[in-house]
This record gives sequence, C-alpha cells and structure tokens, in this order.
Amino acid sequence: MLVDLKKWIPSKSKFTETITDANPHKSTLGLLSKSDQSSAEEMVVKALNLSHDAGKLIEAADLLEEALNKSPGMKAQYEYQLKLWRRGLTI
Repeated sequence: MLVDLKKWIPSKSKFTETITDANPHKSTLGLLSKSDQSSAEEMVVKALNLSHDAGKLIEAADLLEEALNKSPGMKAQYEYQLKLWRRGLTI
C-alpha cells in the first residue's frame, strides 16, 4: 500500500481551481478588517482579566487563542502567554 501511495499524485479538481483562481490577489485568510483588529484587542483584554482567576485560566486561554486567530499580527506578542496558560501557569 505504501508503494501505491508514493505513486499517487493528487489531481486538481474543478472546485479547487475555481477557488484558487477566483481572486489571486487576496490572501488565503482574507484581509484583516479594523473591526477584527479591535475585536481581537477586546478579547485579549478580557482574556487577561480572566487569567487572574485560576479557575478560569482555560477559558482565558481559549479566548486568547481566538483573538490571535482573528489578528495573527498579535501572535508574536501573546503566543508565549498562551503556551503558559495552556500549561496552567500564570505570571
């Protein structure tokens, strides 16, 4: 079976071609709107406030992760914080 998998080359489907060729100038995730940025910033503030309560650390981590998904530019600033919270640690 491994030999067959190595020989297999996926073909482009019509659906894939339509999606990728529709707008070649738009990024995969789309453009970040100002509302997404402000929404993400609000989520970060709420997550930071939640993190002060040890019982809500998982909820804070989930909220922070959602904010970073909305605004990937903030990832460098908060990624380490998120990793700590996922491990149950706060500073």
